[in-house]
Amino acid sequence: MWYKYMNAKDYGELFDNGETDIAEHLVLENAQRPELSQKQITLALPIGMIEVLDKEAQRMGESCQSLTKFWLSDKLAVR
Repeated sequence: MWYKYMNAKDYGELFDNGETDIAEHLVLENAQRPELSQKQITLALPIGMIEVLDKEAQRMGESCQSLTKFWLSDKLAVR
């Protein structure tokens, strides 16, 4: 059974009918993960805060940007 476009119900029916490998039914060229799209921002921080952030990032072997993204995502996931 081949569908050009399938919804969750169609995939559920395949699974219910014992078909566990649905890869052949996926159209990966059209796949999107909107939660991973990015938008660049400018953030002004006090110099002392940036220095502490740089030191902590260096200590952890990460870039300042990676560490900032990790901390922000950690704080926002609490909500």
